[in-house]
Amino acid sequence: MKVSELLNKLKSCPPNADVICYQENTEKNLLDIEDISVEYAIKGQNDNYEPTLKFMQGENSKEHVIITVTSDF
Repeated sequence: MKVSELLNKLKSCPPNADVICYQENTEKNLLDIEDISVEYAIKGQNDNYEPTLKFMQGENSKEHVIITVTSDF
């Protein structure tokens, strides 16, 4: 993704939304931004205290800016 595209996408996002970066399981450290989206979700933790997102729109959900990255570019 080019800087101009990144800036344009971020300008259209809610300014007070949490930003979450999502990565497929990979051991590579060099990543490319694949997409930016706004999703309604609820943050939480599973039984192993790992962070989770439950994607849904409801009373307890909030808007989150999701940045999807990939090591395949």
